[in-house]
Amino acid sequence: MGDPEPYRSAIDRIDFLVGEWEGSGWMAFGPDQREEFTSREIVEERLGGSVLLVEGIHRAPAAEGSGERLVHHALATIGWSAAEQEYRFASTLYNRDGGTYRGWVDDDGAFVWQLEVAGRIMRYVIHIDAQGRWVEDGKISMDQGGNWFPFFHMTLERVGGAPPGDGSER
Repeated sequence: MGDPEPYRSAIDRIDFLVGEWEGSGWMAFGPDQREEFTSREIVEERLGGSVLLVEGIHRAPAAEGSGERLVHHALATIGWSAAEQEYRFASTLYNRDGGTYRGWVDDDGAFVWQLEVAGRIMRYVIHIDAQGRWVEDGKISMDQGGNWFPFFHMTLERVGGAPPGDGSER
């Protein structure tokens, strides 16, 4: 039987994400095409602290003030790959294909995850600011990392503590 400690230790480095979070942000789809949204993220430890389960829901105002519309809904796991010595961020989306992406903790202690699609690199950086808020910024590069442009920003407040996981003992 394998040793769970390397997996738990890796998750301990990003357990600042655990909890229930709410706030707002924006996404840019091109010049002058920015959409604001509200967000809710729920992050739980699972498998005895060896993986994080993340659910993210973003809503934007519907046309003509008729409530809200869903613009993003994803369920993901973040686990450690001992073989690759990096995090694996595996997401499933409600309306399109998801995928498995690489992640790491940067020198400032932020969690970074990155995906590459059609020659573009999209990188998301999540950290907790001095006020205890989840701050996430997304940047895109069209030239393999030479130049980066912001396309996503989100700031969330913790509204719930670390919810109970699956009940397994560490």
